[in-house]
Parts: sequence; structure tokens; C-alpha cells
Amino acid sequence: MTHDAGLGRVLVRHEERNGWRLLLGAVVAGGGVLSAVEAMTSSDGGIARAVYWVVAALLAWSGGRLLLRALRAGTGEYVEVREHGLVHATAAGAVSWRWDAFASVRVGHHTDTFVLRCVIRIRFADGSRRDLSLWGRRTHEVGRLIAAGCRRHGRKVVERDVSSF
Repeated sequence: MTHDAGLGRVLVRHEERNGWRLLLGAVVAGGGVLSAVEAMTSSDGGIARAVYWVVAALLAWSGGRLLLRALRAGTGEYVEVREHGLVHATAAGAVSWRWDAFASVRVGHHTDTFVLRCVIRIRFADGSRRDLSLWGRRTHEVGRLIAAGCRRHGRKVVERDVSSF
């Protein structure tokens, strides 16, 4: 479904700052490259070299995921929770759903870290899914309002605080 203004007034709008995600991804992936270079040039024994390769792989994978997510979403990504549904806009365009299109939602509030993060996993009635990983001060409000909208329409909701460590 394309963006639809018939979803009622905006209850909350969260703009994702993917520039930070892009920067963090570049730094983490860069650390992976440095670790790989160290593994190739190290005169240490097999164990030290293996550790460098494992660290390189983990950092490259983590940094690559952050970079891919930031590049795919673009700089204008936002989520709007409206009275009658949800709007998610990325570089590919804006998509909207009415609450009755939802089958279930899982909301994980990460509140014990130095940043505010909310992970929202949505399953739609047609079987498709959408994962939102939001960072910032309004993310928990977005998660709570999505959960409330789904509850009002009798959809399955799992909402919990998640420990990051």
C-alpha cells in the first residue's frame, strides 16, 4: 500500500538519523579492515592470528550491516504513528498500513543503555514482515503507540524491556 493521508492525525513522528548509523558502520567496518591487515602482517603465532581474523570477521559483519541499513534507508527515513495506522518512509518511498493489516507486533524497549533504542517487529495479516530498529529519544513513544493501536484492534502484542547486555 502506498502512503495514504487517510490514516488520521499524526500522533508521533520519529525521524531516524541514519548519518550516525553510517558513521558508526564505517568506523566499525574500518576496525575490521585494520584487524584483517594485522592478521595478514602479524609475525605472531597461529592463535594470535586466528583471533585477529575472528575479530576482523565480527567487525566487518557488524559494520557492514550498519552501513547497508543506513544506505538502504537513506537520510530521510521517518516513522509516523497515526490514529488509524502507521507510515514508514525510506529512500525507496513512503508506505502506510492501517491497523487492521497487522497480525502481530513485538516491541522491545532497550532502556538500560546510554542510548534509547526500540526494536519493533511487525507481522502483517498477509504474512509479510517489517522490522524497525529505531534510535533516539522518541522511539519508546513510537513503540508504545504502535502496541496500543494493535491492541485496540485485537492484534497480538508482545511488549517488553530488553537488556542489551
